[in-house]
Amino acid sequence: MRLEHINITVSDIDKSLEWAKVVWPKSKVRHRATSVGANGEFEWVHFGDNEFYVAFQSPNKKVPYYKNPHVKDFYMHFGFEVNDVKHIKDALESLGYTANYADDIQTRKRLYFLDPDGHYFEFVQYCTENSDLRNEYQ
Repeated sequence: MRLEHINITVSDIDKSLEWAKVVWPKSKVRHRATSVGANGEFEWVHFGDNEFYVAFQSPNKKVPYYKNPHVKDFYMHFGFEVNDVKHIKDALESLGYTANYADDIQTRKRLYFLDPDGHYFEFVQYCTENSDLRNEYQ
């Protein structure tokens, strides 16, 4: 298992990118988009390389980031790459936990779980070694 990314909520994505480009000069913007979640619209950007990235996310337009139940001190979640998502799912469900979100597409399988203190964790299993397909945004 390895830490693949961390998703943090920021007040200004462009200022965060400016800072990140100084700290990680070899990294690049992998993708930038606006999405709609359960509580409304938000902007996000993935900044890094094919091995690790930081996801900068704007506060939700309807729910301020400090009131979002999945946000702890301004981060959204930690993303771990694992070899067997089903094993993680079965083990956590046997302890009484339920996935908050899951998807299963041709190139990856993902699960999101809250830990006992409400920290949000993503577990992703890639089904290809091709980095273009692994980082495909749909």
